[in-house]
Amino acid sequence: MYENQTETVIKQRMVNNTDLPVNKSEGSDTSNMLSAPALEFSNMYAVADYLLKLITGGIIDDNFVSYAARFGVFRKGGQESKGKGTVVGTSGIIIPAGTLVKNIRNLNYKTVDEITLTSSPVQVDLIAGEVGVIYNSDAESLNLVIDIPGVTSITHSGMTGGVDIESLELLNERFLERMRDPSSSGNDSDYKRWSKEVDGIAACKVIPLWNGGGTVKLVVYGELGEPITAEQLAAVIEHISQVKPILANVTIVTVTNLNLIAKIQGLDFDSNNFSESAVKDSIQKALVDYLKSIEPGQSVIYKKAQAVVMAAAGVNDIGFFYLNDAIDNIPSTNEQKVRLGGVVYEA
Repeated sequence: MYENQTETVIKQRMVNNTDLPVNKSEGSDTSNMLSAPALEFSNMYAVADYLLKLITGGIIDDNFVSYAARFGVFRKGGQESKGKGTVVGTSGIIIPAGTLVKNIRNLNYKTVDEITLTSSPVQVDLIAGEVGVIYNSDAESLNLVIDIPGVTSITHSGMTGGVDIESLELLNERFLERMRDPSSSGNDSDYKRWSKEVDGIAACKVIPLWNGGGTVKLVVYGELGEPITAEQLAAVIEHISQVKPILANVTIVTVTNLNLIAKIQGLDFDSNNFSESAVKDSIQKALVDYLKSIEPGQSVIYKKAQAVVMAAAGVNDIGFFYLNDAIDNIPSTNEQKVRLGGVVYEA
C-alpha cells in the first residue's frame, strides 16, 4: 500500500509544497535540507507498509509467529517419531538410556530406557533424535553410532508419529481462521480450530448431534489424510476437554483410510518439453492435492479426478481413466478419509 512512498517521491512532494521564491533544484540548500526528513518519512512508510501486510497476511515471516501468538494462535512445534526396537546380543551387555542408533539414511534415534541383554531378543523404546515426519519409517535395521561390543543386531518394527514443525503458511491459515470465525462457545469452527491446535492434527470433521442432543463427534486426521497415533489422539482428547463447553459430550476418533488406485490407459504427453517421469510426478501431485480436499463423508467425483489428471502439466490426452477399476464416483463414510494408494499406467 505504501511501497511507492520512496525517499525520491516524498522529497519531490515536499519540494513542490515549498512555496518560497528560492532555488529548489537538486544540490540547492533547500533540496539538501529536505533530503533528511524525506528519508525518515520513507522509512516510516516502509515500516507502516510492513506492519499492514503482516497483520493482513501479506507477509509471513518469523515476526508473524509472535504476532499470531498475541491472538492465542501458537506455532506447533512438531513431534518426534517413536517406536519399538529389538536388540540381540551377548547376555549381560548393558545398553544405556540415550544410546544413539542410526538407519541407512543416517537418521538418528535413541533408546529411551536402559536395558540389559539376555539370551532372548530384548525390546526397547526408541525415539527420533529430532522432530519431523522424515523420521517415520517402516521396519528396518539400525546401527549403533558408537559401537558396543557384544551387540549383534538392532532393528525396529516401525517408527510413527513424527510431525514437522508447523510451516508459517499453515500457521497463517489457522490465524486467518481465528480472525474470520471468532470463538462462539462451541460451534463447528471452534472444534476444528481447537483440534488443529494439537501437533499432528491437520484437519477435523465435526458431526454435531451425532448421538442425540448435546453430543458432538470429531473425526481428526493428519496432513496427508493419515490416521493419527494413539498418543496424538489422547492429546486431542485432553485439549478438547479443557476448552469445550461444560455440557458438551464430545467423542473424538481418527479416520480409517479408503485408498484409491488410479489407472490410466494410453497416456499421451508433451515429450518435447516434459520427461515421462516429470509428467507422472505431476499427475501424482494433482491427484493427491484433489483427494486432500475431500473430507470424510464426501464423495470423490470421478469426472473431477479425471479433469485434474488432464490438467496436469505435460498431459496432452489420456485414453481411459479408472478409480478402483471403475468409472463411478467413490463415496466415503464420515470416518473414512480417501487417499491415493497409487497410480497404474497401461498402454
